[in-house]
Amino acid sequence: VTGTISGNGAALSGVATSSIPTMDVKTSGTNATFTIPAGVTKIRVTVVGGGGRGAEDGGGGGGGGTAIAVLANLTPGNTLLYTVGGPAAASNVTSGTQTITTISASAGSAGTSGSIGGSGGIGSNGNLNIQGQAGGSYSGYASGGSSFLGGGGSNGLGGAYGGGGGSNSNGANPASRDGAAGVVIFEY
Repeated sequence: VTGTISGNGAALSGVATSSIPTMDVKTSGTNATFTIPAGVTKIRVTVVGGGGRGAEDGGGGGGGGTAIAVLANLTPGNTLLYTVGGPAAASNVTSGTQTITTISASAGSAGTSGSIGGSGGIGSNGNLNIQGQAGGSYSGYASGGSSFLGGGGSNGLGGAYGGGGGSNSNGANPASRDGAAGVVIFEY
């Protein structure tokens, strides 16, 4: 589609315009099925692993890794399988009836009971592979590491998808140190 874009006294003619692509965000699923929509032959996939767990009186959990890949030459109606990792678990997209190279993102590792934060997870087989941020060192509390999509937790649960869990003080609720679950995003 071509058109004219104008504003502030300036105009551009013949510039291609397009609508915002469809974004299908998957926040849960193990070996779940994604069907390639009619008319779609190319998809961008973003895979984020879960955040690592923060330690009690220790380091924050590492942020989940991220892999971003563009899948081309797809056949509409074929399927891909995906798994969204929970806290401290990997996420991936694999072949279903459509054959692809597995795209995955490992989870961030847990913080230690010393003062060391967990390391960030790593993406693999993407066109862009991003390591999650390491969890913070303990100094009364420790923040969880960030994923590509945002910050980790501070003194408790992980923040954004894939964010590492923050540490908490002795005797606090252990479940509050979990990292955030990962996510798989299909854009087309």
